[in-house]
Amino acid sequence: MKYPEVTINVASENALIVYFDGLTLNEKNQQVSMFVHLLQQTDIPWVQEVIPAYHSVLISFDIFLTDFFAVKARILELVKTLQNDNGVNAGTSLTPNIVDIPVCYGLPEDNDLQRIAKHNNMPVHEVIQLHQQLSYRVYCLGFAPGFAFLGETHDNIATPRLTAPRKKVPKGAVAIADRQTAIYPNESPGGWNIVGVCPLELFAPKRTSPSPFKVGDTVRFKQISEDKYYQMLEHNS
Repeated sequence: MKYPEVTINVASENALIVYFDGLTLNEKNQQVSMFVHLLQQTDIPWVQEVIPAYHSVLISFDIFLTDFFAVKARILELVKTLQNDNGVNAGTSLTPNIVDIPVCYGLPEDNDLQRIAKHNNMPVHEVIQLHQQLSYRVYCLGFAPGFAFLGETHDNIATPRLTAPRKKVPKGAVAIADRQTAIYPNESPGGWNIVGVCPLELFAPKRTSPSPFKVGDTVRFKQISEDKYYQMLEHNS
C-alpha cells in the first residue's frame, strides 16, 4: 500500500484526530488498522487512549508528559514508518480475524425483508443470498457497546434507514442501513432495516474480550434455521 496522506486536527486540550486519505473507504480503514497496530507496538508512554473509526484515529495524550506539537511530530514519524519496509510492516502483513455470524433470516416477525426487496426490486430470497455473499470489514465500534459497523453490502441490497426509527430493536437483530450492515448486541432504539436475528451474545463485559469484534476484522454471515436459532439462543443464554 502506498504511503498514506493524513490530516491532523485538534480534538481537545489533550487529544487530536488523524484523518487518513485514500481512494476507497476500505483503503482508508486499512490504513487506520495499520497505524493503530504500529502505535500499539511502539508503546509510547504519553498515549492514554486510541480510538479508531472509519477513516480516522483519535489519540488522547498525557499533557503532563508532552504537548500537541510533540505529539503531532511523533504521529507524522509513525505514518512515514508505514511506507518503510524496515519498519514494523504492520501494514500489508496484518491478518484480519474472521468472525462467522449465524443468522436466522425472517425473524423477528417485525422485519424489513419485504421493504428491502421492494426497494431494490428483487425477491426476498435474493436479498438473503446477497447479504451472505460478501465478507464485511469492521470499520468501527460505537453507538452502543459491542455495536460493529460493517461494510460494505452489495449495491443491490443497499436500503435507506427507516423514516421513523423503532423504539425497540430486539437483541441480536441483524440489519442494513444504506451499504452498511450490523448486529444490535442488545435491545435498543434503532432505525436500521432488520433482516434477521443472531443467537450469539455479542457483548459480555465480564469476558476477557467483551466483544468478538475489533476494527479491521472480517465478518461473514451464515444462514441458520429457526430451530437452530432457538437451540443456539438457549445454549448461549
